[in-house]
Amino acid sequence: MSQPAEVLDEEQELEPPIPMFEGQHVSRVAVKISGLSTVDGEMKPFGIEDRVRLVGEFKCVKVLHEVDPKTGDLVRVQVLTPSEVAPCPWDPTNPHDDGVIRRR
Repeated sequence: MSQPAEVLDEEQELEPPIPMFEGQHVSRVAVKISGLSTVDGEMKPFGIEDRVRLVGEFKCVKVLHEVDPKTGDLVRVQVLTPSEVAPCPWDPTNPHDDGVIRRR
């Protein structure tokens, strides 16, 4: 009897391992988003501390390796810059949701 598609074989890896850096084990991966992008289309004004939900496409422009000062672990830092950004509603079923939760 075959297993359902969502059940993984115990030996199957969920994701590839983090590449070593100069012979050193890398403990984790972090992402930094850098750069500027303009959102095309009509946007409503945001207020200070409003929460804005955006969806975007990013390009990895740099990979750094840094030591975490708290743990001493080596961390792979992947720097992304946005190439496209657009508002994304919090509730897609609400036609008035513009992707902004305004502070009260």
